[in-house]
Amino acid sequence: MSSHFTPAEDAQLINLFRVFGSRWRQIAALMRTRSARSIRERYVHHLSPGIDLSPLTFDEQNKIRQLHKIHGSKYVLIARYLSGRTSLQVKNFCYNRFRRVTHPLQPPAYTRSSKMEISQLLN
Repeated sequence: MSSHFTPAEDAQLINLFRVFGSRWRQIAALMRTRSARSIRERYVHHLSPGIDLSPLTFDEQNKIRQLHKIHGSKYVLIARYLSGRTSLQVKNFCYNRFRRVTHPLQPPAYTRSSKMEISQLLN
């Protein structure tokens, strides 16, 4: 597993993209530290100038919920309805939302106080 992109790698990737466009294999050959796939994903999902990196608004969240009911887990399709948002942002929102719904935080079954109450009942 690769390490995170460094700020220097990000700057190099942005500069190489300005020169070569989306020729990911050529950029990867010049960077020498990353695969074409990881370079493409980094640029498309994190560095592209059109991406809105702010938290999703309430309206955007509602729109994602509605579109997810219609299209299911087709995150690329859903992202097309949201200006400046990537399929990765949509997917992460959905995964986090469903995790909260299916696995809400639950208090532990036995706490110290409940154990004391049980022991008092037994005496």
